[in-house]
Amino acid sequence: MIKRPVHPIEAFRALNELLRDPNDTEQAFRLVRAADAGAIDRIHARFVATEAGRALLRDRPSLLEALADTDALAAMPEGSLGRAYLDFCSAEGITPGGLVEASEATWTDEVGPELRYIADRLRDSHDLWHVVGGYRTDLFGELSVLAFSFAQTRNAGLGLLVAAGYLRSFTFAHASAGDARVLTREAFRRGRRAEWLPAVRWEDLLAEPLDEVRMLLGVGPAPSYTPVRAEELGLGLAS
Repeated sequence: MIKRPVHPIEAFRALNELLRDPNDTEQAFRLVRAADAGAIDRIHARFVATEAGRALLRDRPSLLEALADTDALAAMPEGSLGRAYLDFCSAEGITPGGLVEASEATWTDEVGPELRYIADRLRDSHDLWHVVGGYRTDLFGELSVLAFSFAQTRNAGLGLLVAAGYLRSFTFAHASAGDARVLTREAFRRGRRAEWLPAVRWEDLLAEPLDEVRMLLGVGPAPSYTPVRAEELGLGLAS
């Protein structure tokens, strides 16, 4: 397995920018890749060790194309994962390809086609993890998805993001800050208990009832919490 270098200066620069503006998605990708330390290689090893992972690497289905087919998603049954995803994108004002540009700008080295496919698939499934987990794209919802993702992938950059966000929450005067820390800790525990989502063939689950998908993947029911946007805390605002 390749031991990839850690770029601490770049990682902490990206972290500093994110603390100033949590909506700067490009910095999140930059931090995760600067502190990767071989996490993508460990994920690849787990892919090739499982039948589901090997099938994905062999077939290379495009999750981005499946999620971008809004007509197909709209035709899926009410309550299905696909319809829930479509509603989520509409409510949050996002698109399936919204993370692509931010992701593409942060590649600093060449990786093989299998590693690139896995990295792209993880990126493209991020919002599906939101839907399955029951987290919005607010500040605390994103922190919880990152905690869940860290439990699943053990990427050091994600761990640094979660730790920084968790500690930063102690400085927030918002009434929900304490609840957000509980939400984040539970998200990490959910990530540890759940099936391994990186190798899930989401294309086969989009038409299935969301509640059944949650049960199948061992994610459990969606949590109840009050979404808080970064702007409500004075973060990411122009000075």
